Amino acid sequence: MRLTYPCLWVLLAFSPLSQGADSAEAPATPANRSGNYLPNKVEGLSTEDLTKIRRAAVKAVQDDTFVAARQHLQELRSQFEFASADDKKGMKNDFESAFEKMHQALVASLVKADTSITKEQADKFADALEDKIRNRAKATATTANSKLKTESEKTASTTDTPVKPRDPSATKQAPTINRGGFALPESVEGVSAEDLAKYRTALLKSFRDPELQAARQHMQELTQRTQFYTPQERNDMRGEFEAAIDAVRQKTKSAIAKNDPTLAPEVITKIGEAIEAKMRTRK
Repeated sequence: MRLTYPCLWVLLAFSPLSQGADSAEAPATPANRSGNYLPNKVEGLSTEDLTKIRRAAVKAVQDDTFVAARQHLQELRSQFEFASADDKKGMKNDFESAFEKMHQALVASLVKADTSITKEQADKFADALEDKIRNRAKATATTANSKLKTESEKTASTTDTPVKPRDPSATKQAPTINRGGFALPESVEGVSAEDLAKYRTALLKSFRDPELQAARQHMQELTQRTQFYTPQERNDMRGEFEAAIDAVRQKTKSAIAKNDPTLAPEVITKIGEAIEAKMRTRK
């Protein structure tokens, strides 16, 4: 597996084959349209072999080994979301190791799903898939930067304030990716900075809570099952998704309360609602 530019391990964490299912709009997330991410052409693979591997991928991504590797990556991503800038830098090796394991798990799962597929063929497919996700991630980042630049120029022209060029010596911040994840608001009305800081610490610990992990795993399995469903089939499962999402929400609250009993229930609820509101505005 090739990781060739900074923070790819973060961007790939939100690809269809690696992301979990935390979003309140789970039935319509990019994960459910992951067939679009599967490569249509791979150097060294015939059309027949590629078609066979694409079909095997439907089973491969449901294999226990691959699911476990993806879940580990998901937990790392959750920790990254709330880590400090210094901690994020130190997590690069952890992400690269997790992606290598997920790569190998995908290869093994493809071979297991169809024994006529060789390891070499599965490796080529996995590399091509990662290349496609990498290119989409770079294109998305370019589009986002272009949009931000356009908005800045509009604001500047309205206020007659010249746009300041970016200082190349400025410290680079790791990008905040929010597909199916969430970022803690800088402030929440009615919540003190101290409680917000305590919530952040308790939330980081909550990701190790067995009950929360089980709820998140169930959510991931639901998304995995529906990756290749039709829109109507996914819509028919909306009630099941909503129940699973609520379970994750309640288990998160419970885990946070256990990790820091000094946090009042209404504070935990208020911050949780602020997080969900922020998620909705960032879609």
